Amino acid sequence: LINLDFADVKTIMREAGSSMMGIGMGTGENRAVDAARAAVMSPLLEVNITGARGILFNVTGGSDLGLFEVNEAAEVIKEAADPEANIIFGTVIDDRMRDEVKVTVIATGFDSSRKPKQANRYGAESAGGVEQSLDDRSREILAEIERDRDQRQSLTDQMGSESPFARPSEREATEVRPSERKPVPVSSGNLEQRSAYGDADLDIPSFLRRKQD
Repeated sequence: LINLDFADVKTIMREAGSSMMGIGMGTGENRAVDAARAAVMSPLLEVNITGARGILFNVTGGSDLGLFEVNEAAEVIKEAADPEANIIFGTVIDDRMRDEVKVTVIATGFDSSRKPKQANRYGAESAGGVEQSLDDRSREILAEIERDRDQRQSLTDQMGSESPFARPSEREATEVRPSERKPVPVSSGNLEQRSAYGDADLDIPSFLRRKQD
């Protein structure tokens, strides 16, 4: 029994590039070899592990599973992978498997010439020739946000010191100090006309005063 844990998965996934997972089953005399071949060359997969630089595989079988069968499965996987691939394997004994063997493979770090990385317009890298870009709707939303921010900035610039949210120094610069205010001129003719009637005539209505004049 050889256990695999998350640290092993993390080590393999560090190889970067696109990844694949395959599962194969086998029975009979060559069950381990058949299961390994089915896992790495499944017709349901778009790619196989040819040229993979990181491989993690697990062999599950009954109590009669031997180390020789595990080694046979490893040889099949090793031949398909890159010569310098980092291969980690494990085994699990499951009595419910009886005479069956199951091989699970996770492969990553494929040949860059076959699955090149591409940089999309936003600077992010994508694997397998698939460009990971934002859709049209997302770009429209981003453009609307930019326009709204520019409009708010322009409005703030136009308001300037008149804005109620302006800094105290800006408001003080626009206000007139009491010492700088000019007195309002008062006409002396109005005062002379009022004093001509005298204080006693102030109680007489204006239309009666005109008749007396």
